[in-house]
Amino acid sequence: MLAARLAPMLEKFGHDLDARVTVQTSELLTKAAKQFDPDDPTSPMSKHTRGLEKQQQTLSAALERNHRDMATKVDELTTAVKMTTSAKEAAASLAKITTLKGESYAAEVHQVMEQIAAGLGDEYADTGAIPGAVPRSKKGRWSADDQRRLCPHRAGDDHRQAAQLDRLSR
Repeated sequence: MLAARLAPMLEKFGHDLDARVTVQTSELLTKAAKQFDPDDPTSPMSKHTRGLEKQQQTLSAALERNHRDMATKVDELTTAVKMTTSAKEAAASLAKITTLKGESYAAEVHQVMEQIAAGLGDEYADTGAIPGAVPRSKKGRWSADDQRRLCPHRAGDDHRQAAQLDRLSR
């Protein structure tokens, strides 16, 4: 008897419990799906996705800015290297045709002058490293004097030099 009286109540309780569990499970699954829905602006996943997108944009902008800066610096270095190379080439070209030839050219000239002096029966001495009377100057070039000796060429000796060249050419 008690079971007969409780049966409808138990049946109703079981049916209500089943309905509530179904509704609550459905609500729970809907809430869980809403939490992971990136299209819903209130969901944590959507908030997290927006944060990641903002961070990605910031990093991309920084990377692009750094790339532009690096490209500018590389261009500046390339220009500097080209200018340095051009300057070195220009200096080398200028040195080949001017008195900037330096010691290597002077050494060749001294060898030739020694041969000329020996051919004339004279001696030749290089005075290019010996300081002259004027501060920070050297004694200078050589020419033959009236006794057919090689001696330093001095400014103002142009009239003597013409006569000396005339004698040397004979």
